[in-house]
Amino acid sequence: MDDRRCLYFLAAVVDFLDGFVARLFNATSEMGAQLDSLADAVTFGVAPGMIMYRLLQLALTKNSMPVENIWYLLPAILLPCCAVWRLAKFNLDKEQIFYFKGVPTPAAGLAIASLPFVLNNNTGNVEQWLHNPYVLYGIIAVVSFLMVSNIPLISLKFKNFSVKSNTDKFILLLIAILSIIF
Repeated sequence: MDDRRCLYFLAAVVDFLDGFVARLFNATSEMGAQLDSLADAVTFGVAPGMIMYRLLQLALTKNSMPVENIWYLLPAILLPCCAVWRLAKFNLDKEQIFYFKGVPTPAAGLAIASLPFVLNNNTGNVEQWLHNPYVLYGIIAVVSFLMVSNIPLISLKFKNFSVKSNTDKFILLLIAILSIIF
């Protein structure tokens, strides 16, 4: 993995830990929440939009389609727009403390940011799929929809560290860690 992608995934780890550290030191504020959302909008909205823009350029070139026609590339802007909408919705909705409505922006951004890694490693021979612009359009549509949807999803925000009250979160973390390892 090259340095840029390592930094992107490091940003995800820092984003996960920043709220935890703020709550640990009781250093939360409304200004901090807004600044966190602004950082998330750039890191997990704008950057994935740029990644998808580049993937679309590569797919269009590979399929001999007109790269210079902006209309073929414009759907990539949907990702940052939906990310910002989702972040604003999250900031206004006080119910989303221990669960989320819709896919969190960092999760969506990480999913998009992992596509070049998958493409470069040709994991599972998916290169043919990721070089198809229509598949990329589908990914944009699905990820964008999931971000702005009201589908309830588990959050990794811990109420406390007791296993009993956070069993589902610990199981999810264990599965994620094992998935990364294997």
